[in-house]
Amino acid sequence: MTEILVEDGEPVRKGQVIARLDPFTAQQRLLQNREALRVAEQALKRAQSLVKREIASQERLDQAELNLVQQRTALREAQEHLSRHTLRAPAAGRILLVHAEHPGPVAVTTPIVAFKADDAPWRASIRLTAAQAAAVDPAAPVAIAFPTLPGAEPMTGRVTEIARASEESGFF
Repeated sequence: MTEILVEDGEPVRKGQVIARLDPFTAQQRLLQNREALRVAEQALKRAQSLVKREIASQERLDQAELNLVQQRTALREAQEHLSRHTLRAPAAGRILLVHAEHPGPVAVTTPIVAFKADDAPWRASIRLTAAQAAAVDPAAPVAIAFPTLPGAEPMTGRVTEIARASEESGFF
């Protein structure tokens, strides 16, 4: 991770850059794939020339054509991989939480931000004790405040589901 360009609670536009990953390894892979494609194109030309002069077999030409297709595919994949090093907001919305505290190495499975699109409904799961769950009136409106949205008014909503049984911890 080289840059984190957003903060908790910040609104973002669709396509806005949120963060950038270090592109060095992906750029090196792209350069290697470009060179491998150049070599495959030369090998195909040579195989075509040799087959035309009846010095090489059709099998050699077929193999050179297959190699060229594989190298083109590898180059497209390397280009796609490099493009994913700039993280953009998938829609207009809000950054709920920045997980990455500062630029530095991140694992592939490490979340970088929590994001909520403006047009996506909110869904909250709340752990309640048995007594608290029994006191919930499913017909009553609810209001929820989010500390990560500074200055935001509490959001209103409704109860859509109450678990029928508690977790092992005793919470619903």
